[in-house]
Amino acid sequence: MARAAKKAKGLTEKQERFAVAYFKLGNASEAYRVAYSVTRMKAKQINSEASKLLKHPGIARRVADLRGQVSDRAVLTVEKTLAELARIVYCDPAAFVDEHGNLIPLKDLPVDVRAALASFESFEEYDGRGEDRQATGMVRKIKLWDKGAALSLAMRHLGLFEKDNKQKVDPLTLLMQWVNERNAVAGTLGLPIKA
Repeated sequence: MARAAKKAKGLTEKQERFAVAYFKLGNASEAYRVAYSVTRMKAKQINSEASKLLKHPGIARRVADLRGQVSDRAVLTVEKTLAELARIVYCDPAAFVDEHGNLIPLKDLPVDVRAALASFESFEEYDGRGEDRQATGMVRKIKLWDKGAALSLAMRHLGLFEKDNKQKVDPLTLLMQWVNERNAVAGTLGLPIKA
């Protein structure tokens, strides 16, 4: 950062270094050592100086600003979360292989396809021992995130479980409705009503 920008924030170069170091390390004493290049100072004095710097309004603002910048980039949104869930739900395993059935290198897979990948393993197989040992092949395994769990989450989000549960009727309720309808019909026809 240019010196003019630091002055605009009201911090000296060392105060700026302290704020950045404190943000990165989370330890005021260590940040003081880094920012002020301290090698020969008692721990008690370092702690005292670091504590004073933490109370400085400009430094406090700078640390808060740095934290805000990080949290702005790491914001979880409903849109991003649902998009990630959709990648798992709609991923076709065929997207991981070429027309010959060989795994496509990870770097060549589209981002949407890679998002469905839970793990990737690759290792060589050998026959023989010692100097006679020869490579016989390469084993590659992929594991996708649990599609069933992802579908369940998606269905819950879309309210499909509630709709399904509303369609289900208690068997006793159905029986009672049938009895009532039968008795209503019997009553209109002048037939005896049965329980």
